[in-house]
Amino acid sequence: RHACEIFAAATLLRLGARRGLGRASAGRLRTLFRATRTLLASDGALPAIGDADAPRVLALRDRDPADARFLLPLGAALLGAPELLAAAGPGDAAEVAWLLGPRRLAALAAGNGGRRPRTASFPAAGIHVLRRGAWELFLSCGPNGQRGVGGHSHNDKLAIELRADGALAICDPGTPSTAGDPELRDAFRSTRAHATVVVDGLEQSPLVAGRPGALPDVAAARLLAFEPGGTADRIVGEHRGFARAGVVHRREVHVAEAGVAVLDRLAGSGVHRIELRWPFASAGARLRPLAAGEAAALDRLVRAVRLRATVDAAQAVEVQVGTRRLIVALAVPAGLEATVAPSVRSPAYGALADASTALVSGPLRCPAVLTTLFVLLG
Repeated sequence: RHACEIFAAATLLRLGARRGLGRASAGRLRTLFRATRTLLASDGALPAIGDADAPRVLALRDRDPADARFLLPLGAALLGAPELLAAAGPGDAAEVAWLLGPRRLAALAAGNGGRRPRTASFPAAGIHVLRRGAWELFLSCGPNGQRGVGGHSHNDKLAIELRADGALAICDPGTPSTAGDPELRDAFRSTRAHATVVVDGLEQSPLVAGRPGALPDVAAARLLAFEPGGTADRIVGEHRGFARAGVVHRREVHVAEAGVAVLDRLAGSGVHRIELRWPFASAGARLRPLAAGEAAALDRLVRAVRLRATVDAAQAVEVQVGTRRLIVALAVPAGLEATVAPSVRSPAYGALADASTALVSGPLRCPAVLTTLFVLLG
């Protein structure tokens, strides 16, 4: 959002000076707005991957820190590109009205908007989105920014952010502080704060004392497969942040109409202490056995993604997501225990909110596979 505002402001200055955009610059700007449109969730928010301290350039009205819907009419008006609109009409176009005037605003009103974005991958940025039915899943898998310095990066490799029916379910912890409170910043950018796996208590990449603006890229995350289409969209990535413990973490994600399946493969040897976390955006998650109807829904998901998984009916997690219930079921090796506890997240810079987290932990002999299934029920 910040980058879009910066380049939009530069474009406005050129227009004000009666200097048009060159073809190459216009093409780059159009690509930037298209990528932003693709990454917007159905509620208009961007995924909270990495730092999110909500800087603004065109701060003409108060907006939610993650909201970026207003960029689409701005980009459409600047570039004469109605396909950037999420829907017909100008929508929330206060920036267009103030910065470009009634003529551009009227032109937007005649725009039809483009098709709803589907599954997409941005490997250079390390952000990938899978959409199917009620589900939107964002996966972090790629290099740290700033040529590996990682100033705005977090230890979130292979972590996901999951929305169901437009409501945030599995969340990124957010960014409550940066340089003002280094210990709090490190806690929220640590591996164990994210929806991913921790091995032997290690960080994916080192959190360097005295360098809150750096995260040297040791994890070397890479995308292995990106396969949209069929009965489920599939993506596979891995990182080597635990290689010093002799373990490589590979995550495979399937998103189908029936639900979401996440397979965590831990390659290596020996016994290691494993922690798999699922941080929920809402408080009140609880651990309980599966009900009969829930088992049937999980069976449909297993068949849709063609898995061989025996779900543990004794320990499942239920959490309210919007007006529906998200059921999280586990198929993990013996010896791992599931617990649920209250937690906190940062929905906006400088703010904390109540949340809850499911933790699967214990000693595990590698190689091993941990499977988590997500279904949505009324």
